[in-house]
Amino acid sequence: PDQTIASGRVYRRATAIAVAIAMMWGLEFTLLKVGLGDVHPVVANSFRLPFAAIAIGVVVWRSTGRIVPRGMTLRDRSATLLSGALQLGVASVFFLTGIQAIGVGRAGAIGATSPVFAMLLAVAFLAERPGRLTVLGTLLAVAGVGLLSLS
Repeated sequence: PDQTIASGRVYRRATAIAVAIAMMWGLEFTLLKVGLGDVHPVVANSFRLPFAAIAIGVVVWRSTGRIVPRGMTLRDRSATLLSGALQLGVASVFFLTGIQAIGVGRAGAIGATSPVFAMLLAVAFLAERPGRLTVLGTLLAVAGVGLLSLS
């Protein structure tokens, strides 16, 4: 009996956290659109990314006591820096340009399909076998983007 009560509490708490995260994600897109306005995406990124890097650095430092993991070589640091600059620099400019071009609602829905592409890449390059729920989730995400594109 005690496990049922505890698991019910855990379920309600997890559901509340999932709803809160979904609301914050939607708010993020809305605020991003407002902040972006008519500013060029490169200019917007020049302000957005340094603040994000500082915030992430503070969180990592507070939780681990260091910013760079132990045992990370200079080559690892260089590869991490290069991949981060490419991903955050280039991909974020494309993302912000997409928000300006197609609107925040459509960009958010398309952005939500990133797990679909991650799954497809994992199947193609890592020989992973997705389960039934993964396939169902993928189909639902694709159907949602399809419905959105019709509107």
